[in-house]
Amino acid sequence: MAEDELDASLLPHGLRLFVEIMGLDDAVNALSEEQGNLFFIPDKPTPNHEFCKRFSVDMARALSNHAGSTYQIPKLDKIMIQLRNIKLREEFKQGASVQDLVRRYKLTRQMINLIVTSEANGAPILVGDAHKQMELKL
Repeated sequence: MAEDELDASLLPHGLRLFVEIMGLDDAVNALSEEQGNLFFIPDKPTPNHEFCKRFSVDMARALSNHAGSTYQIPKLDKIMIQLRNIKLREEFKQGASVQDLVRRYKLTRQMINLIVTSEANGAPILVGDAHKQMELKL
């Protein structure tokens, strides 16, 4: 994957921790199967513990400082958006047209244009109020 290009600082803290400790590929694989599930985080993690078998003793140690006794596994959407945007930009740089990207990624032309012109490499695009239509005065 695009671990070198992923900007972990743009991820929520929980996701950032998984990527930093497990690496991008392992984090994505583990999170994709377990996202949303609730796990008990032991005070003294061992390799036999259910969470440690899935995510590692190091991950359990890191979360035991932050999570308390249980932890809900974060969703992957913020990572996947960044990876999609990185791939989309690369395809655009290699000559794909905006219309090709619209078809392939099922995004609007405006969103494609925002992504390919955005300075943050792979960052989720925050549009704010730009998507609102102007009010018509009658």
